[in-house]
Amino acid sequence: MPSTRPVGGPRPSRSTSRRSPWRLVALAAVLVALVPSGATAEDDPDLRQTVRGDDPVVTDVKVLESGHVDLGPTYVDGTWRFLVHDDTAKADPSKQSTWRLPEKTVFAVPDAVRLPAPDDPTYTFLGAKPGSTVWALPQTQAAGAPWVGWNTQEPRVMETIDRGMTLRLEGVQGPGRLVTYLQSGSFEEPEVLWTSAKDARQDFFVDVNTHTHANWVFTEPGVYLVRVSAIADLVDGGTATDTQVLRFAVGDGTSPQEALSATWRGSTQTPGSTEGDSAEVRLGSACLSSLMCRPLRRALFLRVFLLLGRHFGFGHFLVLAALEDPFHVLHVIFVEMPLEVREVVFLFLVDMVPVLVLEALELRQPATFGHIGRS
Repeated sequence: MPSTRPVGGPRPSRSTSRRSPWRLVALAAVLVALVPSGATAEDDPDLRQTVRGDDPVVTDVKVLESGHVDLGPTYVDGTWRFLVHDDTAKADPSKQSTWRLPEKTVFAVPDAVRLPAPDDPTYTFLGAKPGSTVWALPQTQAAGAPWVGWNTQEPRVMETIDRGMTLRLEGVQGPGRLVTYLQSGSFEEPEVLWTSAKDARQDFFVDVNTHTHANWVFTEPGVYLVRVSAIADLVDGGTATDTQVLRFAVGDGTSPQEALSATWRGSTQTPGSTEGDSAEVRLGSACLSSLMCRPLRRALFLRVFLLLGRHFGFGHFLVLAALEDPFHVLHVIFVEMPLEVREVVFLFLVDMVPVLVLEALELRQPATFGHIGRS
């Protein structure tokens, strides 16, 4: 979804004798710090990378059969473009990554990544009968298959965009269903980012300087064309957008040449409103998706958020002010706030203990379909 702009104005001084209670909803920031999210680039060395500003744009045809590949924005002759950042050449230390044109690039999805669809109601969103075959490019790197993710790390992009970009699924043309989702671990619910089953455009927001990989699951072999827009508010007040068609040849029996020659004729879905389709909620550079997109934490977080809101009538923009000084927030909540508010916060923290224990145990479990990484 489009990035949320923070409310302007100076931050109130600590010396103010009477502080506005709603400002202390900084509790949200404290909770973000208390509750662990998915793996970061610091945890996963495979996700640590630096995108060079001089990586060239090449125009040759390429079938990507394995290796690290990111979708992402760059500038070509001063124009915002959404291209394929091909790192596969870096297997040779003497070579450099390149940007490729989506219309001349095919992602080959081999039969080697075939899996039986899980017999688990959690995965009904895949649209496949339990035990039936799906083709899954995994969130973690697998030998013999392209590792497809996205990044917002090109230096000129990081200088010009206002906090991040929106990736929008405009439509999917193909013989089966495509689902793109994140899985943080065995105890976490999947986060569905895109699914061709939805009759609407689907957005998710990507922070600046982010590097993430996801699961890409296809329910039938054949050629899939995936129409995607990269949209960003710029620091100069403008907007940048580019729409491209990604090409996937799914299954060993599908010719990459067929994918290259395929023409976009329209989606199996009819793009419509983006309302309600956003996969994550982000405020500034602090991502609340780890709270808002996971059921146990979401229920606990919303309970406190609504109870405090009943007292003070705060808006979600005010959480941004909290990010500057969480320790001061804790002092005010537990010293200056009314007893009833302190009790709400205390009960919330007590409720969070079993959730934190479950997530600590999760770190020792293998992920069902991979894990999320952001730098």
